[in-house]
Amino acid sequence: MNRIRSQKYWLLVIMAVFLLPVMNVGCEKKAPAKENGNSLQQEYPVRLSKLAEGTIERTQSYVGTLKSREQVDIRPKSSGKIESMMVQEGDVVRRGQPLIQLENKDLLAQIAQAEAALRMAETRVQQARSTYSLTAATTDTQVSASKQMIDQANEGVNQAKSSFNIAKLDFDRMKNLYDRGAISKQAYDQAQTQYDIAKSRVEDAKSRVRQAEQNYKLSQENTAQKQVRSDDIANAAAAVEQSRANIEYLKVLLDYTTITSPIDGVITEKNVEIGEIIAPGDKIASLVITDNTVVDLDIDVPEQDAANLKNGDQVKVTIDSVKDKEFVGTIKTVIPSADPAARVFRIKIAIDNHEGMLKNGMSATATLNLGMMSGLVLPRHWLMTIEGDSYVSVISEGRLKQVKVKVLFANEENALIQTNGVKAGTEIISSGHESLKEGDKVKVDASSPAPTGSPAASSVPEAKGADKASPEAGKEPAPPAPSSLEPEGTPATGAAAPGNTAPDSKKEVETR
Repeated sequence: MNRIRSQKYWLLVIMAVFLLPVMNVGCEKKAPAKENGNSLQQEYPVRLSKLAEGTIERTQSYVGTLKSREQVDIRPKSSGKIESMMVQEGDVVRRGQPLIQLENKDLLAQIAQAEAALRMAETRVQQARSTYSLTAATTDTQVSASKQMIDQANEGVNQAKSSFNIAKLDFDRMKNLYDRGAISKQAYDQAQTQYDIAKSRVEDAKSRVRQAEQNYKLSQENTAQKQVRSDDIANAAAAVEQSRANIEYLKVLLDYTTITSPIDGVITEKNVEIGEIIAPGDKIASLVITDNTVVDLDIDVPEQDAANLKNGDQVKVTIDSVKDKEFVGTIKTVIPSADPAARVFRIKIAIDNHEGMLKNGMSATATLNLGMMSGLVLPRHWLMTIEGDSYVSVISEGRLKQVKVKVLFANEENALIQTNGVKAGTEIISSGHESLKEGDKVKVDASSPAPTGSPAASSVPEAKGADKASPEAGKEPAPPAPSSLEPEGTPATGAAAPGNTAPDSKKEVETR
């Protein structure tokens, strides 16, 4: 047993002696690589472009929901039973077109009865007018005759008094002669008789005056009958007007039995059938008519953006469910009162929809043109995003150096930046840096073509110095950054930021 252990021991010693030189040789070969690792670092080809000043159109997108310009719930104005339906869902209707007919036989009978009552009332008016005319003529004649009788009676009194005065003078003279015995008794008696007759005639004349005055008073009282007859005319005329008003009211109710469309549009809901009884207080509308020829989009805009908008401005509108098509809307109203809590203004945008592609309730995005901004403008793919911050890349002592910038605004292609690290004319890396990190060795390959993706001439000046940039052979330019780029301090609508992103804390950069 001890012998076997001794053999194993010596076998291990011999193996160790042979393996030790081999291990030393391996270590000696790796040492030079570690010592000279920095000198063997790869240089990456990049392209350079000069940063330039320019302008960029500032736009901002807001999401809202499309609403039909007009949508009307059709309910009856009076209760009734549906006799016929003239439309179905999906039918196109015009303003004033009949939609529903209610039963109306009872109303037609009431109208006929009211028209008969009107004719009777008009007859009573004619009769009252005739009676008034007759009464007026009779009364006027009586009054005139009574006045004449009074005048004649007064004239008779005057004549009787004149005859009485003569008879009295004659009687007094005859009495004086009789008292002196100058005349006979017979002559005296004749004078007395004439005196008494004259006196009696005066009393008769006065009596006729009193009778004439009484007749005049009676004729005046008959004048009140003339007013009564006039009142009869007024009452009969009022009955006529009442009958006419009743007929008009019944005709209005008759019109209510034919329900018509108040607008041009399409029947989008039909909730009733023939034979049903409908009433003005029904919770569910009998029909719903929608006018989609123009749809409205309401968006809420912050006060700083609303200040740049006015009625009549055109707006680009896209619809989530309508692919590959843009619509043009027009701002019809900027509500002049802001929400005091959110400090936003309601903007109403009208969109033409004669093609009928837009529907009530669709989600829509309005892109507002808020004017031009000027400053340092560059294509978005020149930027890199590292841990939420934006950078441009420059070459410093042959190595890539990242300069932090503030993005003031960005659209799908270009970005407006602000920084103290670079200025107009500074050469920055425009391509080839997508997968590099700060400190990597880089070189400018002048044999490559000029970089693409410079700001459009219509929005920013063409970048200068592009001829100094070159990518690796066969390497395609980096694609533009996603459309989620927003200025610093503004929440992004997507998950990514401008340019290219580095996910870890070591600022290692992934290609966007």
